[in-house]
Amino acid sequence: MFKNILVFLDGGEESLQGLTAAVHLARLAEGRIRGLFVKKIELLELGLLPLAPDMGAAPPVLLDPELLASLEAEKDKTAQRLAELFAATVGPLADGLQVVRGELVEELVQASRTADVVIMGRNRLATQPTTDWISDVTRQVLKRSLAPVLLPGSHPQDLLQGPFLLAYDASPAANRTLRQLIRLAALAQAAVSVLAVGPPDSTSPWLEEASSYLKPYNLTFSLEALEGKASEVIQTFVAQRQFSLIGLGAHGHFRLRDLVLGTTADKMLRHMPQAFLVCSG
Repeated sequence: MFKNILVFLDGGEESLQGLTAAVHLARLAEGRIRGLFVKKIELLELGLLPLAPDMGAAPPVLLDPELLASLEAEKDKTAQRLAELFAATVGPLADGLQVVRGELVEELVQASRTADVVIMGRNRLATQPTTDWISDVTRQVLKRSLAPVLLPGSHPQDLLQGPFLLAYDASPAANRTLRQLIRLAALAQAAVSVLAVGPPDSTSPWLEEASSYLKPYNLTFSLEALEGKASEVIQTFVAQRQFSLIGLGAHGHFRLRDLVLGTTADKMLRHMPQAFLVCSG
């Protein structure tokens, strides 16, 4: 179920939150935790590539070896610190911390192939507006990850306490999220609310479908149907209640399917600080 838990560590505060959430989930699911730290290939390390000869190319610029060594030493120091943090926090639940060099998103997506769930932060930078809760890196991983992605909120120790909310529109991504969220709820014995936003002739069959899946789990659950603009309705609904985790399907539309999360998902993830479980479609 959730036996293989992958946690992305980058040395920031969200690494601690993700690690805390991973430990709670591993204990509940009797799973193991694998850490991942990516030593990013910085633009400076690549140097300046020469242009094609017919464009009057100049020789590539050679970077100062001392600068490159300094960058590498800093990454090694971070890796060592994270290894100590990982061992101290995870203890016997650890499957080890993997340190790799490469492009951040590519390495995370590749590692997701052998994970039941990926736990990572939103990588929100301090220089960004406080209302922008998701970075481009996190957005790309959410869209391409082969495993569901768990984004802990500010209280990771409470993430599995419930109740959970599922925003459901019967899309393939939402259906994947339904299955994963309910399995988490069954582990935690958390109550679940399923919210469908749209005209009644659409939301009625959506909720019937969700209810059919939920019933064998013997969980406490409620079904809600509302009309309006999905992202706004969901945000208002969440503001009126307390949910420890929100399940969300990330899917684009038409030719942009592989490039974007979808308008509703993107707006919710950008403007809401709560914990999310996201599956792509």
